Amino acid sequence: MPLDIFQQAFSLAILADLIIDKQGTLEELQKSYYDDLTSNLKNLEGWNLAWGPTIWKLKPDEKTYPGNAGYIAFHQKALFEDGSVHPTYVIAIAGTPMNSTHVIDKEDNAVDSVVDFNAWVRDGIQKEPVTVSSKDVSPGTSYFSKGMAWGTHNLMNAVSFKDHSVSPGMTMVQFLSSLNPSPSTRFIITGHSLGGTLTTTISLTLVTAEILPRGYTITYPAAACSAGNVDWAHQFAETFPSCKLPGAHSYQGWNLNLVNNLDSIPQLWCQMVDISPRQWLGRIPSLYGIPILDALWKKYVVEYATKASSSGVVYKPIPSQYFNASPPTSVPTTVEGFSKEAMVQHTTSYMKEVGIHDRTLDAAIALTFSITDGSQEATDNPEDQKGYDHIAQEQSFHAVLV
Repeated sequence: MPLDIFQQAFSLAILADLIIDKQGTLEELQKSYYDDLTSNLKNLEGWNLAWGPTIWKLKPDEKTYPGNAGYIAFHQKALFEDGSVHPTYVIAIAGTPMNSTHVIDKEDNAVDSVVDFNAWVRDGIQKEPVTVSSKDVSPGTSYFSKGMAWGTHNLMNAVSFKDHSVSPGMTMVQFLSSLNPSPSTRFIITGHSLGGTLTTTISLTLVTAEILPRGYTITYPAAACSAGNVDWAHQFAETFPSCKLPGAHSYQGWNLNLVNNLDSIPQLWCQMVDISPRQWLGRIPSLYGIPILDALWKKYVVEYATKASSSGVVYKPIPSQYFNASPPTSVPTTVEGFSKEAMVQHTTSYMKEVGIHDRTLDAAIALTFSITDGSQEATDNPEDQKGYDHIAQEQSFHAVLV
């Protein structure tokens, strides 16, 4: 059976991750990415590379993992869920590279300060984002995390490589600005994990900056974190209204974050249950049952909530579409056991739900699951394995925010 338009978008997001487990210089990685991508795109009928792929890398001459990566594909006659056919561009964004401490520290986990989203767009997205001190945060202003601001800036301003790429020498913005789309043309932005989070920020940036047309641009993020504060989430929802036909499957909706209820990553970074009961940090330790591990509580609730709250904002998820993956047969009793289950819930469970089977997503492991060495050692102490009363946990969590 042919893949529906949502499965095609998700497959293109998966292909963006073909580079995340590779090491090399920028030139070596670029060649590998291009070769792997063009080879695998042949399996998706009608889709061709239109721009890129491109890679942003902090140290281009060192044999290390990539930073941000992505590409743009084009289909002349993409069939949509309502039966309409459109020329369609898909901007596919890669997730967190394996063992890239720069991306993990400077993007994924950089939530302790924020950037005024609309001020940055107004001043020019080619300029580096400027953070706002927590004491200068203003009510009613859209802010997104420093990490997502930099990831958005890096990828949107990365130049398509002169060799092993399509439309070389152009940034994503330059390529999209050069198009003369018909009124029928559609644009889809998609990605999984970090790619999903950057899907939300890049799409809102492109439409707010009037680089892509509002109403003809749609998003398909999966397993995304909360990128910005309450006002930013509201701005996203207003710009990209949720769209899902009656009777559609769990994954068949636009402008909704596809979320596995047992996935840890979409629980990041909302700090307050009353803001988002289904997606907030306090859900992570007990995702797989009670009792929970003290190390998990300390890491994902106390430490992460304190870090997010130091920004001066409350993070909020964009609207989501949910599914229930199969839970573990028993409650994990160690941090290692929790992390292994979390990896499955964050990766292969999405492929199964969407109906896609491909090895590439297995490599798309967000390393924010990892507990620090100190926390791992702490689990050897019986006191760190004890269970907590769930009500007491939530009370102590809110105390962190006071």
